[in-house]
Amino acid sequence: MLLCKRILQYADKTIKRIHQTNNIQVQKLYQKYPFQEFGESCFKILRKKFAIYQNNYIYDECYSVGMKAYMYTICQCSLKEDTPKMISRYLYVVMRAYFICVFNTVDEGRIICREKNLKRIDSNHYSI
Repeated sequence: MLLCKRILQYADKTIKRIHQTNNIQVQKLYQKYPFQEFGESCFKILRKKFAIYQNNYIYDECYSVGMKAYMYTICQCSLKEDTPKMISRYLYVVMRAYFICVFNTVDEGRIICREKNLKRIDSNHYSI
């Protein structure tokens, strides 16, 4: 679980660092390979593979890391070659890894409580 959190933190730091050092090329790739075309299609494929539906508690978390995977992929590919095939493959691998991280770190109880407007309590503080 700690490894998964570190992977996602590493992605944030890498995105920020590459944006600062290679911003012009990153912006060109965002325009050349928009999220709607590359990120969303990859997200849909993985969503079906992992059986994540819009009413599923984990959908929003996966969509969020899917966007992070797209940004990370674009940043990394700005330092390498940027063919559509390369970006699609790289994005698929990264997004799949991030989905697995979400499955390992998400707190299902917190999400359900938030969706149902419930307050979470710790049963260890109560005795019968």
